[in-house]
Amino acid sequence: MSFRLVVGWVVPLACIVGAVRAAETTPHRAAVTHHTTHINGRELSYTATVAEDLLRQKDGSPGAAVVTISYTLDGVADRAHRPVLFAFNGGPGASSSPLHMNAMGPRVHGDESAGGRRGNDLVDNTSSPLDVTDLVFIDPISTGFSRALPGVDPQQWYGGKVDAVEVATVIQDWLTSHHRKRSPKYIAGESYGTTRAGLIVKYAPGLGLDGVILVSGGGSSSDATERAADLLANMAVGAWYHRKVDRKGLTAEQFYHEALAFGRGDYSAALTNPNLTPGELHQVAQRVAAYIGLPAALIESSKLQVSRNEWMFNLLHDRGLRTGLLDTRATGKWCPNMQGGIDDPAMGFVPSDTCAPPDKPPTAASVGPRESPAVGRYLREELKFADSEFTLGPGRRRGRAGHGADHGRSHADRQSLTAGRHFRFLRSGLGGGVGPRQSRNSQQSTDIAAPGKRS
Repeated sequence: MSFRLVVGWVVPLACIVGAVRAAETTPHRAAVTHHTTHINGRELSYTATVAEDLLRQKDGSPGAAVVTISYTLDGVADRAHRPVLFAFNGGPGASSSPLHMNAMGPRVHGDESAGGRRGNDLVDNTSSPLDVTDLVFIDPISTGFSRALPGVDPQQWYGGKVDAVEVATVIQDWLTSHHRKRSPKYIAGESYGTTRAGLIVKYAPGLGLDGVILVSGGGSSSDATERAADLLANMAVGAWYHRKVDRKGLTAEQFYHEALAFGRGDYSAALTNPNLTPGELHQVAQRVAAYIGLPAALIESSKLQVSRNEWMFNLLHDRGLRTGLLDTRATGKWCPNMQGGIDDPAMGFVPSDTCAPPDKPPTAASVGPRESPAVGRYLREELKFADSEFTLGPGRRRGRAGHGADHGRSHADRQSLTAGRHFRFLRSGLGGGVGPRQSRNSQQSTDIAAPGKRS
């Protein structure tokens, strides 16, 4: 089985669910539609289901409605052997929309700029993994369509462990209701979702997962020098894309791996050398400049360690532009009071062609929600789900108390992820250096525990 996966980015979503039934006997809402698409030269028929899953509070009373959007291939004789992949994004205030509508879903944004939010067109995704696995996209509580019931405090689900258990419960419920407990089961998380994936493995071993896919995250080391080397490689592939370096005839992937080898070799040695001479510092700075596209003098003045913001704000400064953070192909107007994240042109939360007033830099509160007409129309017209006023903006979970402790664990622990002999671990993407559509067609992943036969 092969997965074509992508670098993802965090795009928090907020949407009003509407009136949700709190009574236990009231059936959950669901919309079921049927479609066809073409993937890998094959015409495929599939069923799309948008459905609510009612979660309970600790006292057993109904607490929240979590919405999942699933795609299952039609005409499968033995679903016990048909894999199913559960996907979620990060934030932790993000819905699954980025992986869903920009990467893996059967329908994706046709316009790649700002995650497709500058256009309203959707196109068939010929690189969707639906040909090899069924797909289930999960929006944790307070993201996407998922909401606590009226009068219920959603913060009881705000925290690393409880968040992971919440998502694991939704996965278990879906497997039960669709009679898929025997199917090969995988989870895919992007950004903070890679942390969530590791916590699900830790706190919900009963799911019997067959593997985890970490998209744009999950591979960072706790060692500062190794993180700096990885960051250098990410900057390098962004500089390659914007033609700010000599590509030397290499592809983006080849350039990335060459930069990574330098980063983990001579660059790391220089960072950890307390006796580095001025001449050696200058020489290494020139080599770093050849990869990340910034002046050697700037790199030298920062003692070889360039921050993300320094790189984003300086790479295209001569063109009056800055790059994106979560997709470095995106660009926006260079502004004196740029923040880096909230005004990331790849996310499209603020206009990328104007600057905020000098005394009023953009904040999560000032940005507020942003509508996504393309997604709303897709859910309303194609998937026939009534609640389709899809909006984009800083997630309600962003910055909330309770995630700090488990988030401090960094990313998914490889030892726990590979404890089972049937477990497969994949890390996908160039670490944010290139955007989704380019990465979707090339997988950068590593098997560290190949699965054996299922019993």
